Amino acid sequence: MKTIVKSILNKCGYDIVRHTKGGKPDRLLPDLTEEEQEICMAVAPFTMTSVERIVALIHATKYVTEMISKEILWSAVYGAAAV
Repeated sequence: MKTIVKSILNKCGYDIVRHTKGGKPDRLLPDLTEEEQEICMAVAPFTMTSVERIVALIHATKYVTEMISKEILWSAVYGAAAV
């Protein structure tokens, strides 16, 4: 019975998956750093976003903050040199 229902839903584009307990992701990617794993575990109860997308957001945020800090540094160097 279970396989029949599952196959019918799969043909319609749906998939039945087990809900994880405690809002923890049921799997983490093996190549995540400890920091990324901690962040994923911390935000898991509050989001339905996949682990891959959370990690992509972490990387994007780090990139933006690095670029902003570099721009501030270059502005300070350019401003000091122009005076």
